[in-house]
Amino acid sequence: MDHPLSPYQLLFFNRELNFGSPKSNILKGNVLISGADYSKLKNAIIDVLKDAEWAYLSINVKNKSWNKLETWNGSFHEKIVEPEISLEGQLWSVQLIQESKNNILLRLCLHHCLGDAHSFNLFWNSVYTRYKSGALVKLDSLRETAPEISIFPTQEERKELPVDLGIGTIKRLSYHFNSRVLKHLNKLATEKSGSIMAFVLEQIESELSVSEKHLEIPLKIGIALRNRKNKFQKNSFPTCVNFLPLIKEENSVMRQRILNVFRYQDYPLLDFLVNKNQRVAFNVLFSYQKESYEFSDNLGLNFNFEPSSADDNILGIHLLEYGNDSFTLHVDYRTDIASEHYWKTFIRSIIRKIAAIALSQSEIKQIYNDSKLVPSASTIENIDFWHWFDHVENSKLALVCDKVNVSFGELKRRIEEIQFEENERLVKLKPERTLENIVHLLAAWRKGLAISYHDVNENCLENAENIAYVAKTSGTSGTSKTILISFDSLKTLIPDWKRIYQTKESVHLSLADQRFDVFYGDLLRSVFSGETLVLATDEERLDAEKISILIQQFNVTHLESTPSFLGYLLPNLNKIDSLKTIICGSEPILDSFYRITQKNEFNQIQFFNSYGLTECSIDSTVSKLKRTNEGKFPSGFVVGDQTITIQDNSGAVKPMGVWGEVHIEGECVGINVESKNRNKKYATGDLGMISQRDGLIVGGRINNDFIKVNGRRIPAGLIESLVSQIDKVQACLCLEVSNSAVLFVTGDSNEDEIKQLLSNTLSKYQLPDIYFFSETWPINQNGKADREQLIAWYQNSFELRPTWQQNGDSKQQILHDCLVARGKTFGSENESLISFGWNSIELLSLANELNLKGLFVPLTSFIQNPTINFILESIEGEINNSTTENPEADDFDIDDILAVLND
Repeated sequence: MDHPLSPYQLLFFNRELNFGSPKSNILKGNVLISGADYSKLKNAIIDVLKDAEWAYLSINVKNKSWNKLETWNGSFHEKIVEPEISLEGQLWSVQLIQESKNNILLRLCLHHCLGDAHSFNLFWNSVYTRYKSGALVKLDSLRETAPEISIFPTQEERKELPVDLGIGTIKRLSYHFNSRVLKHLNKLATEKSGSIMAFVLEQIESELSVSEKHLEIPLKIGIALRNRKNKFQKNSFPTCVNFLPLIKEENSVMRQRILNVFRYQDYPLLDFLVNKNQRVAFNVLFSYQKESYEFSDNLGLNFNFEPSSADDNILGIHLLEYGNDSFTLHVDYRTDIASEHYWKTFIRSIIRKIAAIALSQSEIKQIYNDSKLVPSASTIENIDFWHWFDHVENSKLALVCDKVNVSFGELKRRIEEIQFEENERLVKLKPERTLENIVHLLAAWRKGLAISYHDVNENCLENAENIAYVAKTSGTSGTSKTILISFDSLKTLIPDWKRIYQTKESVHLSLADQRFDVFYGDLLRSVFSGETLVLATDEERLDAEKISILIQQFNVTHLESTPSFLGYLLPNLNKIDSLKTIICGSEPILDSFYRITQKNEFNQIQFFNSYGLTECSIDSTVSKLKRTNEGKFPSGFVVGDQTITIQDNSGAVKPMGVWGEVHIEGECVGINVESKNRNKKYATGDLGMISQRDGLIVGGRINNDFIKVNGRRIPAGLIESLVSQIDKVQACLCLEVSNSAVLFVTGDSNEDEIKQLLSNTLSKYQLPDIYFFSETWPINQNGKADREQLIAWYQNSFELRPTWQQNGDSKQQILHDCLVARGKTFGSENESLISFGWNSIELLSLANELNLKGLFVPLTSFIQNPTINFILESIEGEINNSTTENPEADDFDIDDILAVLND
């Protein structure tokens, strides 16, 4: 049999072929059956499948036609499975499960080319008929479905199909109208619009126009039409559903607009797209079901159709009207577009509009809450910056560093002894992890002077008052920014931190590099809160064993670090009984790290997730570490004097539950010296959403033109823009491949020329790890660069690169064994291990193991120069660690495992 796919089947066929996923093409229906005989029902299902023509159908992908096989093109299971259904594989799965003594679950999964929701009813009709009488009414016949059909013959023409919006997980919300409301609704709909469908769709369309502004995505309604013209087509199992957009006609009532759509049932969607020169037919699919699935003979039935696991559409809206007393609204929404809270508000707003019309109310109050987080009451308390420091008992331990302890009384005395120049406003300090360094910082602050651990121009304080510290950041563009943070902002953070982290009688371990604002957070939560600070030295702060000793020796209760470093540290800690609070900041939480925090040995520790930026005084939000049902890790609610909003491109605040750009304003926003920003407002460039329950949820960067590799943010978009300016470069792409930043280039340019150009704008830590030159530039079927092919060529070439061979020396043998034991590849002795996929944790682990085996490798310097040659020179004593170049703070950006930073 060779029967072409219909135009509506081709819609699903081409979507899957173009975008490479069958997920949005799978329909799943359930019926919960009470009072049936399981064995008899099972036999009825198997008999139906044996006799049904549709069960043997497959699709010939080459000529887009139906073929009939000798065996089932699907599977039957007596357990719930998620079947592998696709164009080139099986098209259906039937599952029968005995859930309890009285309840049986029947589940049917279909490829949408094969069937639709009505097909499920046809299947159940066949099963029920066989179950009750042993007779089978044959309902499917492809020969009766449609006349000869015009289809697209070439790949090029499929470019006019609806644009893929990306695959996002789908969830369903339902609203059931009770009989009392339905009685009024029927009367109202008849008076206003002639039918419930037209009346409710009118309210939905009105609400969609509101949501279109919220989401900044076009929301055009498309209606699903079951175009079965006769009893043969009505009883055909393969789908005969078409989709046409509901044209917006201002002068026509909804009922007439719907009728106009139904008059064009024979107009295939593919023809509509081509003839109307449109690429998107609809972003919202509306369907209406009025058939009732009712059967007698004491069988209790409860039908349900699951939302697709993924879909191209933003929304699926379904109205089900089964009889006079059953009316249900389903909303299938994409979780990556907006939250459940937003779509619940969407449904409530529709119901409110219906109620307002019933009550003849002309004005309907909007119920969407703004995406806004405001400071807590504690931040407005006017408490002096030195309040807790001044009121703590002098005998209490204040600072510990390198086996030296200092009480608060001694610390206060030493602070008063330090003198500064009369006109001095900015004190520049070196990032030395010593008590003397901390004393100088505190002494400067006591005099109201600003400090900085960066090389900054003293004129940066011009026209600025009450500045506590000067920070520097390169940002995502590579352009350095100088940020001024005030005492007034820092003092608003302390009360919130004390409340959230329960810092009374606490001991804080500081692992952060002093050039990063996490260090200031450690200092403020400890010494300035009247608590104890243990300052780990450079030799201690990267060594798990030494950190364990510090925690045990001083009963450390609190520490902050990045998830990456904590993921390395926690499994290697010994006794941790004193630890109560661990703050995870400066990079996104991953499931791999979250699983570590859930282990039994860490039950007594409270983990927190913090979100902060250098531009906004260390921390902006804090949340107890938790995972939402959508797999997100909330950043929580604001700390300090700052207000957070989610805004659109025009600066309007979005409603709660919608993604947009995170904006921060308030005292905690610093001054950007280069931009002369004095308005205490900052657009972060981060994608965020605010939840009523969880606060801020951060979803990465708004502009996705960067990649993150081994603790470095690589501005891939900027790199591609710069390199493409070279005349000899024909095309280029910067991609992350196996934890390396690889710049793919085609053209006559060379690595030295490109590197020189990039070095004029970017720091060396933002440059690509590898430059791969391709003679040709592969293009995929969508006319874009074929990234998979580029990566495959690179990986094939990568395998041919030479590797370092040890010369038989005992030290080199130990090094070689340590390298091989980690299961990672490596190249020649001068090639960076990062370019072979080694991340900071793996480099740190390698250096620690070599040190334990008696081969000294300076940790910090090795991370900056991760080559085998550096190790060889280190173990031979040829490296002077003190002369190794120190990178600027933001060279590693927010993911740097060593700096424990907060960008």
